[in-house]
Amino acid sequence: MLRQILVKDNNKKALSEIVSYVILISITIALSIGVFAWLKLYANIEPTPDCDEATSIIMLENPRCYSEDGIGQMDIKLKNNGRFNISGIIFGVADDVKKAPIYYLVPKSDVGTLTDSGYYFNKQLSPGEIIDLNFSNRARISGTEKIFDYIKVIQIQAFVKMDNKRVVCRNSVIKQNTENCNFA
Repeated sequence: MLRQILVKDNNKKALSEIVSYVILISITIALSIGVFAWLKLYANIEPTPDCDEATSIIMLENPRCYSEDGIGQMDIKLKNNGRFNISGIIFGVADDVKKAPIYYLVPKSDVGTLTDSGYYFNKQLSPGEIIDLNFSNRARISGTEKIFDYIKVIQIQAFVKMDNKRVVCRNSVIKQNTENCNFA
């Protein structure tokens, strides 16, 4: 009889231990769900849109800089070597390699439109398509104009239009030092 009583007590101990673990795990799961819901509402962070990885643009040749009728010009040949259409480029220049290329050259060719946020092509650049662009040595940034005698650095970054918004391709940046780009 004593044996039966001892066995019953041991079973109750084991059962209460299991119940305590289940309650502890349930409290932990409830707290983690609560913290996740609170962070989701509090942070409300949406991922930054980016182009597909296969969106890419390359410069086929070094830029050609020359002066015609006293006006400096730069010719650039670009190719869409990705798998998606490109709506335009951000084309920045600087006259010092230590400076960030923040000035936008004014286009001479009529294949697109220059805005404060980049150069939009009239027709999207399809995969494999090549475009010749011609810019003057005049640049704009935030309404200010600057005339360059020489350019030391250029940076080209592609962008696409998604849902009527411009999405800059962070993985498609060309930055190149230009040694022989004088407009004199």
